[in-house]
Amino acid sequence: MSSFARQNITTPTRIVEISPDAVLAGLAVAALVLVPLLRAHAALLFLVSGTLLCARHWTRVPGICLKYWYLCLLPAYCLLSFAWSEYPALSLRYGLQLVVTFVIALMITARIGPRLFSRLLFFCFGFAMIASIVAGDVRGDTGAWLGIYGSKNAMAGAAATFIVIALSQAIDSAASYRLRLAACFGTMLGSVLLLKAQSVSAMVVIPPAVLIFGGLLVLYRLTLVQRVVTITGVVLFTALAGVVLLIYLDAVLDMMFDLTGK
Repeated sequence: MSSFARQNITTPTRIVEISPDAVLAGLAVAALVLVPLLRAHAALLFLVSGTLLCARHWTRVPGICLKYWYLCLLPAYCLLSFAWSEYPALSLRYGLQLVVTFVIALMITARIGPRLFSRLLFFCFGFAMIASIVAGDVRGDTGAWLGIYGSKNAMAGAAATFIVIALSQAIDSAASYRLRLAACFGTMLGSVLLLKAQSVSAMVVIPPAVLIFGGLLVLYRLTLVQRVVTITGVVLFTALAGVVLLIYLDAVLDMMFDLTGK
């Protein structure tokens, strides 16, 4: 046997599996995240990909809706509101849209796991952040970064969301080294865009999110008794901090207004 033939026999074959459910779910998620870019086409992409996902497993749709019946109460109530609405045609239309959106969302959560879903969010929001840098749109009066969103608050909200998602990927021990490294860069990129957007309200949510991540990592390594004691202490401390905040609420608000200029 020639060396070329032996090499062909011993060389391992790399197989890449593509899940149609993951592709359709990814397209639906991308449509929601990239609404500022796709605009009306985002709704069309979401409906088409979501409908195809439901059609692939149409026999399971009723079972999924019955399993999560408590989540379906809200869209069902909104759909039935056309009976007493002053504008029944519009209420029926929007109610149907909400029902379809809920069903598609339930099917996405049923067909893909939380780890894959978070990674889809990471890549979609990462693309939106890069597109916001390329767009380079800023406000003329304050210089706040608008990106692809056309609003500094929307830009800051998306950047804050991306930071939280990137942190979740960076601390995921099951993620590859490249993905965790990309998540670290994503955290820095989101932080820069958050600062550029100049939205104090969006900045406020990041420290609690980081504390929650750290707390979850600590709780994961504790025993059951230690978890109970730790959670009880956190609840008591939060309650005490809430009481103190209520007592000095006016002073805290005045200080925040002075710092933010609002």
